[in-house]
Amino acid sequence: MISLPYFNEKIKMSNQLSANTAIGNKRLWLIGVLALFTITVSPLASIDIAVLLLFLLILGHILLREKLLLVFLLLRPALDYWHDLPVLTYRDTTLNATDAIAILFLFWAGGMIFSYRREIRHIPLRLTILSLSAFMTISIFWSVVPFTTLIEIIKFLNLALFFWLSYCFVKHKRLTPRAVALAIVGSSIVPILFAFGQLFTNTGLATFDIRGRIYGTFGHPNVFAFLMLSLIILLTHWSVIEPTNFWQNHRKLRVTSYVLCVVLMLLTYTRVTLIGLALFLIIIGIYKYHRLLAGLAFGISAFYLIFFPLNDWLIKYANYSLTNIPVIGRLTVRNDEADSIGWRLSLVRETIPIIASRPLLGYGFGAFTVTQRAARMGVNP
Repeated sequence: MISLPYFNEKIKMSNQLSANTAIGNKRLWLIGVLALFTITVSPLASIDIAVLLLFLLILGHILLREKLLLVFLLLRPALDYWHDLPVLTYRDTTLNATDAIAILFLFWAGGMIFSYRREIRHIPLRLTILSLSAFMTISIFWSVVPFTTLIEIIKFLNLALFFWLSYCFVKHKRLTPRAVALAIVGSSIVPILFAFGQLFTNTGLATFDIRGRIYGTFGHPNVFAFLMLSLIILLTHWSVIEPTNFWQNHRKLRVTSYVLCVVLMLLTYTRVTLIGLALFLIIIGIYKYHRLLAGLAFGISAFYLIFFPLNDWLIKYANYSLTNIPVIGRLTVRNDEADSIGWRLSLVRETIPIIASRPLLGYGFGAFTVTQRAARMGVNP
């Protein structure tokens, strides 16, 4: 039989919860009224945007707490489309929309890290990331573009905090690995839709002699390519290495997903992601899947052994080269005008004089664009 004190305790807990909810609602209303008043009287649109974003951050934290991390993960790739949208301009530096989101996330993530401060000493790579962050921050004092350096530091801290908070929240069962993985997969939907639009309307990016490189919502095709590579790695983990019931029951969908990710990655014409994919397959092949490793080695060898004689035959007897197909040409031919290795070597040669003038401290984290421009003008920044 349930005793009377048990009911009294339950009533007290219910009353306390109701009181806390009422206080929270009053605070939220007060913050909302203050935000609305500030937006109404403020003469600057940048202040209005900042206040609105701050109010949405507070609202999201009250409603979602740790789950707000999933919202940031879900929305960040889509918001990158507005990376050129100016929010605030300071001297020669412009704060764009993605910079504003990075600052917003830093405030929230900093508060959450403080809440989990006892767990910091258990987080992997903490000393490495903290050391890098400290050196980057100190570089503000000698940076040729201090404001740009500050923004780039914030972006680096965003990456570290995404990693740290995911680790803490999963460890304390506030989030599940499956929820984090689903948020990453969900975040790719908008970039993939944009990529299909660029593919069908032929509005992809043109670099050197390569045209039609799809890039989704990002500023460069390489970033979209790495997103596709990340999806392939996640798909391999959840469907092959540690298969879930869903992927075991939907094998055709798994194959379709692989084909989609690989095709989209190829259409970015980013060779480094193909190297990354090969390294990933080689590593898991050595570790566990020996047949996969043997098949990969055989497939690559067979492709190049067959391709060149076949292509020479087609050129001789059909006056047609398979390298006219952009994807195949990108993988089999080194074009001097579109050679990324040559371009990087040329860039190093341009910047060597400037690097030599400050070999230890440099010009500040994130100041590459300024130093590159100075190198091409033949001056010291």
